[in-house]
Amino acid sequence: MARKHQFINARTGEVADGLLVVKGSRYPRNTDFSVVFHDGMEFLAQLDLTPTESKVFWVLLGNMEYENWVRITQATLADRLGMARSNFSRAVKGLVDHRIVLWMTDPADPKRKLLRVSLQVAWRGKASGWLRAVNEVENTSFASVPRRVSAKPAKMNKQRSKGQER
Repeated sequence: MARKHQFINARTGEVADGLLVVKGSRYPRNTDFSVVFHDGMEFLAQLDLTPTESKVFWVLLGNMEYENWVRITQATLADRLGMARSNFSRAVKGLVDHRIVLWMTDPADPKRKLLRVSLQVAWRGKASGWLRAVNEVENTSFASVPRRVSAKPAKMNKQRSKGQER
């Protein structure tokens, strides 16, 4: 029994049956996207985030640059949301306390601190870059974020004995 697929034509609004195939590239052009891990979503759902912390997290995620750095200022983001800067800053502190984001030294300017979204929650960049970044920050407070996602290749995970599980 064949399953029917429906999609909405973005230009006309018409609902059509069939399979939507994007021609010319794997992803639509001029579309930014990030990966949010399933375990990261479960972790976020279990936290007791305030509505403001949730709103600020999604704004940080939406403004996350390559390798999870957030280079835009808190003041700019607060202004975009129409939120008092002190409330925005308080929400960021809550996210840091939950270890969803972390203040880290900017690799381009060691005198500057930037926010970085947890590598266990989301990723923007190449897959090989994620493995490298996880290994670099494994000894920081990101390591305390509960995770089932491993930085080891799948083959190595299968070889672990039960006594070596995280």
